[in-house]
Amino acid sequence: MTTKCKDRKEKITRAVMKVDIYQVLVGVVEEGVALGLNRARKHTDRPDDDLIVDRITCAIMDGISVYFDFET
Repeated sequence: MTTKCKDRKEKITRAVMKVDIYQVLVGVVEEGVALGLNRARKHTDRPDDDLIVDRITCAIMDGISVYFDFET
């Protein structure tokens, strides 16, 4: 499929793009772990393991929900 932009005189060909879901998830998980650790340590220097796991899990799932729609 081709379109013609108003700003340009040449035609632009639209290419098919594929999302590398694995790389998206890796980025979300890495960001979620960092964010979750920061949240767990926000009010205490020594959070317990359950709090750390909870904050990391919530941050990862929040990040995933930005990119993926969970149908119910």
